[in-house]
Amino acid sequence: MCISKAREENLVLTLEEGCCLSSTRGPIRHLVISSNWKRAKDVFDSMLDLWHVRSLTVYGEWRPYFISEKMRFLRVLDLEDTLRFKNHHLDEIGQLHHLRYLSIRENIWYLPNSIGNLSHLQTLDIKGTRIFELPATVTKLRKLRHLRTTGSLLGTENENGRVFYKYWKMDCMRRHSMTWFHCRCLQCQGRMCHGGPALLLSLVKLYWSTQRSELGWNMHDILNLHRSLWACLHKCVDGVKAPGGTGKLASLQTLGVVNVTRGKEKVIKELSALTQLRKLGVAGIKEGNGKRSWSAIAAHNQLRSLTVHGDDIDGCLGTVILKGEWVGVLSWEVRLGGGLFPPEHLESLKLIGRLHKVPQWMQRLQYLSKLDLKGSRLDKADEIETLGSLPNLAVLRLRGGAIVLEHLHFVGPSFPILLALELNGEPNLVTFEKRRDA
Repeated sequence: MCISKAREENLVLTLEEGCCLSSTRGPIRHLVISSNWKRAKDVFDSMLDLWHVRSLTVYGEWRPYFISEKMRFLRVLDLEDTLRFKNHHLDEIGQLHHLRYLSIRENIWYLPNSIGNLSHLQTLDIKGTRIFELPATVTKLRKLRHLRTTGSLLGTENENGRVFYKYWKMDCMRRHSMTWFHCRCLQCQGRMCHGGPALLLSLVKLYWSTQRSELGWNMHDILNLHRSLWACLHKCVDGVKAPGGTGKLASLQTLGVVNVTRGKEKVIKELSALTQLRKLGVAGIKEGNGKRSWSAIAAHNQLRSLTVHGDDIDGCLGTVILKGEWVGVLSWEVRLGGGLFPPEHLESLKLIGRLHKVPQWMQRLQYLSKLDLKGSRLDKADEIETLGSLPNLAVLRLRGGAIVLEHLHFVGPSFPILLALELNGEPNLVTFEKRRDA
């Protein structure tokens, strides 16, 4: 009813197939462009009163004229479901001085420095993009409350292939024997290979390709694509690199995923200064920075959600951990040693990496309602039973080799209020059973 009333008063206008713009009167506050609306620049410019638009949401293909010079007071720009949105379309984003919410997806590789001009920005959502480094001007956004980023540019082999999809689509790499050699380079576990020179050759051919203009790419798009692919080859893809001065963003309540290794000591120290954090995601915790990183995390007693991506290591603080063929091996038990414990009021916890075993400190999380384990490789049934003692656990996700058990049985009073159980990517699991009787 509220939506209907808003449309009657022209507060919300949805451009979709069959809509009649001639009946549109008065100022428009919220503009939604549907994917089935015929993109017509003359209609958009001449028949709509865009001076009062405060919110713009776009579904389907993007057109540069969607952000008009008339939208000087735009506060919300939601491009989460927008297609064919390119890096150079963000070049003028710094002129939207009143913007408070910005959400982008697609294959965006970088944020322009002008992002620092958005002094009123409260939410910056770039989760799902290919951005792996934040510009230094982000630290000017002193009103920023939520900064959501991509956890990893790489994951499964299919995801790795999608990173190179743009090069493949331009048809410049398929004509060379090095075409899919780049994807194989991603599996070199950080070893040097010949991917760099091949990428440079592809960059030159990409610039002179006829398909470049057809896809609406400019030179900035190509250079940043090349830069991101180079990062993929060198495995610099878990979390974003945060600039120095991140600790000045005192209003932050959501941050992550941030790579504490790429930021070295500065990021770890500045995490402690963000006293308002309620949701945090970090990557790159390893032997050299484990204690300092966990110390910074443990200091945030107000945290309600924590996500941690593990790095590829052989051992931690003298404890040898066998990796086998798995990447992301990590001993969380040793990492959180020395009397350090996670914030006790955590409601959501996600651990991506090898669990030597279910750590004892997890039993202290009496408020935990959601637990997500990926790549843990737990091989003992009693480890899962330990999780069953958490009194408020309602959602349990076991993904990507979290367990290597053939039989999973929940018996008796374990998991008393479990509402949802996700088993995804567990090839060893044969049977699952949950019984209330002991």
